[in-house]
Amino acid sequence: MVDAPPRDESSSLQPAGRAAPTWVAVITAWRWPVALVAVAYVALVAWSRSCERVEEQQRAPEAAVDRAEKLATSIAERFRTGRITSTFHAAMPRMLSG
Repeated sequence: MVDAPPRDESSSLQPAGRAAPTWVAVITAWRWPVALVAVAYVALVAWSRSCERVEEQQRAPEAAVDRAEKLATSIAERFRTGRITSTFHAAMPRMLSG
């Protein structure tokens, strides 16, 4: 009996006449789809973070108005109780005739 030549296992997975793809061929074939997915991911992250920033910016004026309201209320309260006017009068220099 004649022994058959050894079979190459990788050749049974490829169609006849085609060589197994090399890493260079795989990278060349997939570089643009991978680049497109990477750019889409970066755009998604940037969009997500910009939405968060917009929400923060929308809350900022509300907080500023609240602080201004509290400050105005405290100043009005001090005027009403006389603390500001008495402090102001005490700080003024006295002019004496003579």
